[in-house]
Formats: sequence, structure tokens, C-alpha cells
Amino acid sequence: MMKQSQKNSNIKIQLACVFFAFFVWVYVMSDLDPIDTRDITSVSISVSNLDELEKNNLTLSPNQELKANVQIKGRRSVIAKKVKSGIKLQAVLENVQVGSNEAKVVISGDNTDLSYNVTPSNIILNIEEKQAKSEKIQIKSIGSLAENYYIDNIKLSKDNIYVSGPSSLIEKINKVEVELDLANNSSDFSKLTKVKVLDIENNEINGLTIDDADVIVTVALKKEKIVPVKANIQDDGNLNVSQININPETIKIQGKPSRIDSITQIETKKIASSQLSDNIETLLELDLPSDIYSNVKQVSLTASVENTKLSKKYEFDYKKEEIQVISNENNNYNILIPEDIKLTLSSDETDIKKEDITLYIDVATISESRADIKYRTGKSIKSLEIIPEYIEVTEKENKENSQNNN
Repeated sequence: MMKQSQKNSNIKIQLACVFFAFFVWVYVMSDLDPIDTRDITSVSISVSNLDELEKNNLTLSPNQELKANVQIKGRRSVIAKKVKSGIKLQAVLENVQVGSNEAKVVISGDNTDLSYNVTPSNIILNIEEKQAKSEKIQIKSIGSLAENYYIDNIKLSKDNIYVSGPSSLIEKINKVEVELDLANNSSDFSKLTKVKVLDIENNEINGLTIDDADVIVTVALKKEKIVPVKANIQDDGNLNVSQININPETIKIQGKPSRIDSITQIETKKIASSQLSDNIETLLELDLPSDIYSNVKQVSLTASVENTKLSKKYEFDYKKEEIQVISNENNNYNILIPEDIKLTLSSDETDIKKEDITLYIDVATISESRADIKYRTGKSIKSLEIIPEYIEVTEKENKENSQNNN
């Protein structure tokens, strides 16, 4: 009996301890984790049903301030946990149309241990049509290549890109551009380059979607340099060519770097010395290799040309009977050929005889009472002189006038 009474007493003590501990816990919690209020400003708002906009070829207008303020009330520890995990707001659109649309702002992932107050509870969202267009990519070069190098060819991994977004932004597009940094390059190169969509003031337009944010730019380079021009004159053996002047003396050539480095001069196409005249300008074409380019295609050449082979001098005397007179039916002239005519000539040929040269007078060419003594020959003549050079002629007296005078 006594043992039973002692056991009941222990139970009461234990219960009293439990109740005491509970009240102590309530007191501590109310003091250390009190009910609190927290104000959070500029919380970003996401639009929950954007897929509905896409289906209707609509989109949000750019540059809209989608933010709200949130006031949270609850236990301090619960508030801290919520803030740490992040406050998420959503705007719910209904009956969407182009223009202004009112949307309710709600808390995403609501916690029943907390109460919320969102300001504003509704926001106005501007909706517009979504458009798309294809744009050709332009290239803007910055920097410089190594000295004497230039761009021969540029290729892009794609020439056009597809741009989509709000119609208000699509209308602002002036060009699509990539920047190519030449960076003192001296060999062919490729670079991955960001694509920029720019407005009329060359400001980048944000808020658009492009099918490729980057393209590969491949650049082929060539080199240029100044080289002298050399005349390619083939000696015939009889002429001495000196004091050669070429205009222009130098030209600019362009081609692959390895080829340009190997070339020290450009020659003209072959010309025989016999085709040149003393101090007379001659145009010569340049003999450019097929893989070398120059905007100069020909040059002019002047030179002193001297015959190194001495010419032989000949002298022949002709009697008037040896002079042929080429006449016609209407020959009305008295031709008084002198008794002796002297011919002097020079030639590179060494076997010229008198009979190789025929002297004659052509009546048909008589003018101003004089007849020139001419020659014909099959020999090569350098110079020739006939003395006298011409003879005087008189018109024959008309027979009818002579009879009347009698």
C-alpha cells in the first residue's frame, strides 16, 4: 500500500516537471523568436503564363518595371528562412490582348506560417506583337594588320541571322554587326565573334532573340611591296642599247606573303634590241606571274640605241639615158634630164651593185614645174642621196596655138 502511494507521488512530480518545462519553453520562444514584420522592396515579378503569349505570337514590351514590395509577418525564424530561400512573385495574365493588360501579383510557393501584403497587388503589363526578320551580317574592322599586309577575303560561318522579338525593338534595327580585331596579324586567321544588333545610333539593342549569338570570321591575307622594273631586252648582236630609262621605275605588287617575299623585281616581256629606236619611247608589257597582281600592266622605255656594225658606203654615177621616164598619153612636159646624176648610199649589205638600183621619173607626180628623181631597189638601204634631187620641167607648147601664131 505504501509502495503504491509512493509511485503515484512520483508520477505527479514528473507531470509537474513536464508542464513547467512547457511553460518555460513558451516563455523563451515568445521572448527569443517573437512575431515580427519584415518589409522587402523591389522584388522581381515573373510572368507565369508566357507560353500563352508565344502561342498567340505576342510578347511583353521591353523596359517594363516588373517589381513590387512585399511585407511579411510571422515568427522571426520563419521569416528569416523564407527570405533566405527567396521571395518569388508572379503576375498572372488573363484574356491577353495587344496593349495594356492588368495582372494580379501573387506569392509563389506560399508559406501558411506567414502572412503577406504585396504592393501593388496588381500591375499593368504592355503586350505587343512578336516579329522576326533576317538580317545580313556586316563586318566592322578595328585595329590594323601588320605592315604591308591587307585583307584578301573574309568569310563568315553564316551571312545572315534570324532576329525575333517585340515589334517595337525590331523596328529599331539598323544593322547587325560583328567586330573584327585585326590585332597586327600577318597570317590567315579565324575568330569566334559576338553578333551585335544595333540601332541608328550604333547602340546595341537588348531584348531580342537571335538564332546565333556568335559567328566564326575567317580572314585570308595577302602582302604587297614595291619592286623595281627591269627591261628584258634581247640583244640582236648589231645594236648597243644603253642609258635605259623606264617609267615607272618601280611598281607595287600583291600576292600571297610567301610569293611576295621571294620576288625581288618584275621584268618586262622580251623585246629584241632591233625593235627599239634611238631615244624613242616604246611601250612594254610587264611579265607578271599568274599569282601576282599589280594595277600597272605596262611601262614606257626610252634608250640610246647605237649600231655597232659599220655601214658600207656606195657611190654610183648614172647617165641621163639610164634614167627611166614613166609617162602617159597626156605627157605635156619637156623633161630636161642632166647628163650626169650621182647617187650615194649607205647600207649594212656588202654586195650592192649599180644595177640593183633603178632611178626613174614619174610624170604623174610632177608638180610646180619640178620632177623628183626617185629610186627603187630590193636591197636594204639605211640612207640615200641623189644629186640633183630633182630637175626642172617645162610645159610643151600647144600645136594649135603654134599654127595660129604662124
